[in-house]
Amino acid sequence: MDNFNQTPERHVFLLFPYNYSGEYRFVFPDHTTILPFHPGKDNMERVLSKFNPSAIILHSMNPGFARELTQLKPTLPVCLIPWGYDLYERAGMSFSLYAPGTLQFLKQRDPLFILKRWCKKYRLFRFIYYQLLHRNEDIDSKMYDSFRMITHLATWIRPDFILFQSHFHSKAIHLDVPFISIEQYLYGDDQAVLNHDARHVLLGNSNSATSNMLDAIPIIAPFIEESQNVFATLSYGEQPGHREEVIKTGKSKLEDRFIPVVDFLSGKDFITLLKSCIAGVFMHYRQQAMGTMIAMLYLGSRIYLSEKNPILSSLRDSGFKISSLEHDFQNTLWTPLSLTEKNQNRSLIDKKFNSSAVNEQLSHLINTLCNH
Repeated sequence: MDNFNQTPERHVFLLFPYNYSGEYRFVFPDHTTILPFHPGKDNMERVLSKFNPSAIILHSMNPGFARELTQLKPTLPVCLIPWGYDLYERAGMSFSLYAPGTLQFLKQRDPLFILKRWCKKYRLFRFIYYQLLHRNEDIDSKMYDSFRMITHLATWIRPDFILFQSHFHSKAIHLDVPFISIEQYLYGDDQAVLNHDARHVLLGNSNSATSNMLDAIPIIAPFIEESQNVFATLSYGEQPGHREEVIKTGKSKLEDRFIPVVDFLSGKDFITLLKSCIAGVFMHYRQQAMGTMIAMLYLGSRIYLSEKNPILSSLRDSGFKISSLEHDFQNTLWTPLSLTEKNQNRSLIDKKFNSSAVNEQLSHLINTLCNH
């Protein structure tokens, strides 16, 4: 919101609650330009009539947004700034997002896991699933319908646009827009670099099964040295039983060298943690953890991504020095990036994510939408 407010246009932000109880987290209404909106209670058509906007910009596509869009059927431009979860979880890719050990855990937790995921791929079976089994609204179909109303997709991550275009048969226009600056990724410390004695490892980014930590731990554990710690970030995400299973697996392999991060850290404390990590291991098979990766690349860490993650080739094509978990790990392990490699990653991030570039691209986004 701060970055949008740096542009000359007037913006009104509608803040949807975090959950059905109407609770807000992290951002709160100020009742001037940040207005609360409660789906099912407030009227979106009345809001649009009052403010007469030139365009709608959605930060992620949550069920509340989708429900309002499908009811409203707006004629003005609608731009989506997507999160990885929005796209990959609904693109018929559910099974392929999980490594074998993680998939086995999910099936043990819920014997119907495969059946439920299969049902959600097809509209007819989604209807049966929600009406007969779940006894709830078919929000997945509403999400699909709302995607068809998107006129513009704003993301600097090109694989996300390609997936959106191909899977959802979208004619949306792609806008290459970063909406957060490197200073914000680093919580104000854009001069930060790795500690000279950095040697620890960051694993994953959340308590989400798509982090595939249960499969990553056995791969990296034999190579963790006595003086190294593995920090597993598990502070957010609501996968039942997953956090406990990851901690059990990590402790069984590494004992006290496995340190689960289960509480939210302040921004500065999180950057302090990253500055101690020579490497980050992200075994996601989809776009995820981009903020953490951008911060670590800027600091000078080596990043390992899976070959199954489309972001690996995309970042490499853009010139970033990224390592493959499958092909490079046992050769390079915890070897620091060379000074040339660090500088190259930092320079690329500086160019794309400096404050001026972000504000310029947001202004271009707004002008494009207003003149659509």
